[in-house]
Order: sequence, then structure tokens, then C-alpha cells
Amino acid sequence: MTARYRSYALVGVAALALAIAALSVAVPSVSAGQPQGPHGSVVFISVYAHDTLYGSVVAPNSLPAKGHFDELYVFPGTSFTIVSDAAPGDRDYNGGRWHVNMVMGAAVQFTNAEDVLASGLTIVSTETYFSCSLLPR
Repeated sequence: MTARYRSYALVGVAALALAIAALSVAVPSVSAGQPQGPHGSVVFISVYAHDTLYGSVVAPNSLPAKGHFDELYVFPGTSFTIVSDAAPGDRDYNGGRWHVNMVMGAAVQFTNAEDVLASGLTIVSTETYFSCSLLPR
């Protein structure tokens, strides 16, 4: 089954709100015991890629939608872990340059992008592009 994509062209405050919502749903809160950057700006997250769990450190940043990006799939309204279509060692890995997609209606945790795409769930492309590297756990 093919995933259905919807691309929303958002501008100004609406685009920023969607980007923040996509990442805040996907990125769990940092606990008091975890190291943080200034004003709690650095968040430690987990990401599945190819059925392997990676860690990552996300600091606030934004990239223009130019060049090559790998895809991240977030699951709004759930506590599911983010899924990536690429990881270090992949021939086409873009070094931690990401484009965020929201997967609507997920009821199970996915651990690879192939299963996300084959699920038939609606995938909403966002205007969120940023960088962070995946780290072995």
C-alpha cells in the first residue's frame, strides 16, 4: 500500500507553529538529570533507522530547503519514537540533514521507514528542515 502525501505550503507564523509542533511532539521533554544547553535548548532523543535505535542531540537550528535531506517521520499525539529513512553508513546518508514528516494515526511503533511508508497512513510533509547527527547507542 502506498502512503498518501500532503504537502502544505505554510508561511510566516503558521509555518513556525507547525515546525515547533512537529518537533515538540516528537522530542520528549528533557528530565532534570540530563545535561542541557543554555535555557534547556538541547534535547536528547532516540531515533529508529533500519530497525536500529540511535541517539541524537537536537539543538535549535533551521536550514533552508536547499540541497539533499533525509526523511524523519514523527507521530503526533503519541509517544512513539521518531523513525528515519537513513543512518550513518548508508551510501546516501546526508550527514544529519533532515526533513520532518508527520505520520497521522499511527497505532504501533515503527522501527524502519519502509514499514512507515507501507502502512498506508497519511504522511504530511512539513516545512521543517534542520540538522543533527545520529549517534550509536
